[in-house]
Amino acid sequence: PQREQQFFKALCDHYEKKNWKRALKSADQILESFPNHGDTLSMRGLVLYGNPDTKKESAKEALDLIKTGLVKSGFKSHICWHVYGLYHRGEKNWTEAVRCYKKALELQPDNEQLMRDMANMQAHIRDLKGLLDTRRKLLQMKPGMNINWTQLAVAADLAGEKALAADVLSRHLQILANNAPSLRAQEEEQDKNPKRDADGKPPAPE
Repeated sequence: PQREQQFFKALCDHYEKKNWKRALKSADQILESFPNHGDTLSMRGLVLYGNPDTKKESAKEALDLIKTGLVKSGFKSHICWHVYGLYHRGEKNWTEAVRCYKKALELQPDNEQLMRDMANMQAHIRDLKGLLDTRRKLLQMKPGMNINWTQLAVAADLAGEKALAADVLSRHLQILANNAPSLRAQEEEQDKNPKRDADGKPPAPE
């Protein structure tokens, strides 16, 4: 329901900002009505695991919640698999983290954050072919992001694909060169038109 969707969104936001108490409160608000909601159970476990004040004493409870959430979801939630991967990453179980990320990507293949997390783990375990494949997919998804070009070039170089690395950088430089005239035109247009304030009015003369 919409009410619980808002609680879940708040739960994720609070987790990202490390507002542990608020994250737990949002999780508990959902679980009051839906005690078997897999995504929320897993996220509650991740909050307990991520909170440095509760990590040690709640380690077993956190892992149990993460596993229970995965089971309750029927092993069909990319969120639960992602959470399980984050847990393994925290435990430095790099190979298991990659396995979980792959399971999550089977369920949501175009999830950019999942791909980035998996690429980081693939670098840790020196799965260079896998890293190259992941970086290639990220570039295909977001070719407008400069960092995706450089990261693909680095992945290709690490994998021993020197020619590919050079080709990726060459193409990127060509794209930047082709875009330069339009960027200059935009800058010239901005110079012609004075900046405007929040009300859309030009600033007062000094």
